[in-house]
Amino acid sequence: MPANMGKSARIWRRGTIIIMTASPPYEFEPAVLVSGAPDAADHFLVSVLWGEQEDALPVAYVMNWARLLHERGDDFSSHAAACHYWLFEHYRGDRHQGPAASV
Repeated sequence: MPANMGKSARIWRRGTIIIMTASPPYEFEPAVLVSGAPDAADHFLVSVLWGEQEDALPVAYVMNWARLLHERGDDFSSHAAACHYWLFEHYRGDRHQGPAASV
């Protein structure tokens, strides 16, 4: 298992094919965002924020992901911005107080 997948990755073996699935998209603090590499965070955010279940994501979770990524520093600032963009794209009519309000 790649180190940047964290404990939440699952691997199933079917013959010679290995299928890896990332942690469920509804985790409040996914390991890949808490301690994963920037490229792993990229993959996670693209697959979850703009994947098949994007409209079912809880706003509070995405806001927390933005906060987590912001706290990780400059290497993850574009990742936090992607979360804010998703919030704007999906909830532009809401008056949410995202992590950027306290920055």
